[in-house]
Amino acid sequence: MLLDPRDLTSTSQSLADIVNRFDKSYSSSPLPFCIRDQSRCYIYSNAAYLKFIKPAPSKLPGAGFDVTTVEVILSAIELDAFLMGANAAMCRTFMRNGDLLQLRIETRHVQGEMYSLWFINPFPAYLIRFEKPSVDGSGDINDIWGIG
Repeated sequence: MLLDPRDLTSTSQSLADIVNRFDKSYSSSPLPFCIRDQSRCYIYSNAAYLKFIKPAPSKLPGAGFDVTTVEVILSAIELDAFLMGANAAMCRTFMRNGDLLQLRIETRHVQGEMYSLWFINPFPAYLIRFEKPSVDGSGDINDIWGIG
């Protein structure tokens, strides 16, 4: 089991060793995970990632999911991570079918090649409320937003 991602920087590890290590940890995970090379070719992806990137067709009107658009957006984040160099990590949130998700990309240098590790997980959306005294001093949040 992968205890510390820095273990991947060992020069004695092959790409196959790393893929096997992640396969043991993520093959049955409900969280989407994949490994890609710098040419955007998939080296490994778990079943959750395949389901995420190519979801079953929806019968709900307006619930479409444009795979190409989402992959382009996520690939742009991956490019930013590659530009940061080996052993970098970058997190970004994005929306998919109304759900707020987080993509964490880590870059690794393995045997002279760069790879990216994609971790996708739900990101909790909390309603943030700012309170300040209203004109009458009551401090009612509805007064501030004109809801009440």
